[in-house]
Amino acid sequence: MVEQLRQAASIGVTLPQYDFGIDLGRILNENRHSWIANIRVLLEHLQRLIPANLVELPPEDLLKVFEINDEDGTSLAWAPRTSIVMELIQASDLEARDTLLATHAAAISDDIDASLDAIALAEHQDLRAMLMEATAAIRAGLYRPAQAAAAAVLDPVVNIHMLAVLAYTGQTSKRDTRKHFSPIEVSSWDEATVEDMGLVLVGAGIKTAFGWWSRGKGPRSFNRNGSAHHADDGAYSPAHAVRAALIAHATLRWLDDAVAAERDGQGAT
Repeated sequence: MVEQLRQAASIGVTLPQYDFGIDLGRILNENRHSWIANIRVLLEHLQRLIPANLVELPPEDLLKVFEINDEDGTSLAWAPRTSIVMELIQASDLEARDTLLATHAAAISDDIDASLDAIALAEHQDLRAMLMEATAAIRAGLYRPAQAAAAAVLDPVVNIHMLAVLAYTGQTSKRDTRKHFSPIEVSSWDEATVEDMGLVLVGAGIKTAFGWWSRGKGPRSFNRNGSAHHADDGAYSPAHAVRAALIAHATLRWLDDAVAAERDGQGAT
């Protein structure tokens, strides 16, 4: 636990070095106030960097969330509610998650709408409104229009607005934007900082969602390129409509927070 706290401290919390093998009770008692202060600051960082619906999950479940985002081309950040996240974690594969996403489509749409209340900046309100039209379409069973609308939001959020916030330029700028959220190698997960975890829990699905698509050979995951260019080639499904709305909402919410933080002088995470 101490080592995990020290790793998390890379986000700005300085923890003193102790020999915990000597007298754990005495050390904790003598340094009670400094530990409480350190842990309080750490929890504040966790609450800011780890989405609220995921913050109570143990590390092994957070790893599974990251894997689902990467495999499905989606995001489970801020929505859906924790109980649905747990069902998705326990599902055996993408097809089983398809069933769960379709079954809970209306509830997930409600969760996305509630999360979109956090979008505060004026320049993001049109995109927010478009996503709320997508969730309304999902509730009405109009999955293909919902997926098309959500995919249309995801594209400018990642390829235009995020690119500007992250100040990437040149020919590889779009690729660099996606790499900002690059999945952490499983072998490196133990060395990941809380900030690293926050980024991939929000955006690990971006790489998959913008992945290669060739007619007749598209991936089974949600794909923005398939949604835009191959509407008649298996890119659309009820589950993908929900996935599209989830990742579009999560990236927009991250963007809104990053721009607000930058204007407050904190910089984007």
